[in-house]
Amino acid sequence: SCGEVMALSQTTSTIGSRNFATSTAKIEVEVKFRLSDRTEERVARLGRSIGRKTFTDEYFDHPADYRLTTRDIWLRKRQDNFECKVPMSTAPNVLDTYHELVRPEEIADFLVRERHASPPAAIPDSAPALARYLDESGLTRYARLETVRDSFVVGPFRIDLDKADFGYRIGEVELLVDSESEVADATARIMQFCRDHDLDVSPIPGKVLEYVRLNNPGQHAALVASGVFDKKVLRK
Repeated sequence: SCGEVMALSQTTSTIGSRNFATSTAKIEVEVKFRLSDRTEERVARLGRSIGRKTFTDEYFDHPADYRLTTRDIWLRKRQDNFECKVPMSTAPNVLDTYHELVRPEEIADFLVRERHASPPAAIPDSAPALARYLDESGLTRYARLETVRDSFVVGPFRIDLDKADFGYRIGEVELLVDSESEVADATARIMQFCRDHDLDVSPIPGKVLEYVRLNNPGQHAALVASGVFDKKVLRK
């Protein structure tokens, strides 16, 4: 996708409740760009390195109908922690906008409330408990990606250069803001930064979309039919 916004939501809801309590967490505004050897060298010269890390992501959905991903919902386990990105609709059209649910109980609450899973016998309060609940609910893994990420800082901008284990490379420029009212300005600043430094922000799939396109033809067809693939890649 061209850009992405994530609000780190810290809800305290009970299973099946209707309300999400918003937090004062920062909002991440991100724009993806194509990564080549030349671009990688340019970023390394431009920025201050803040290190390299390797992490593994596993993504989950219902294999019969892909009811999460066809609704632009991305449930993943990164290392030992689960995250669920749930779309919002308040940011500019140039961006994907998400609440990011990070606590096991709030992820279970969302799945129950939106009828993606039945209520659990006990509220999952840990990652292993949530993993058992997902398995009992029929959500299975459809992707496993290992990524090596090199990160740099240029002024207020953070730049991540990702190399996935299936041969895919992608870059990302990020700014943190305090409120949704600042998203449009942050997006414009990132896009100007990309133009100034010749970063190619033409439409490009994120890592998991590209993995699905290459490895899961049935799921890819479902994402195309639902409009999610074009929404995230072509900004339609």
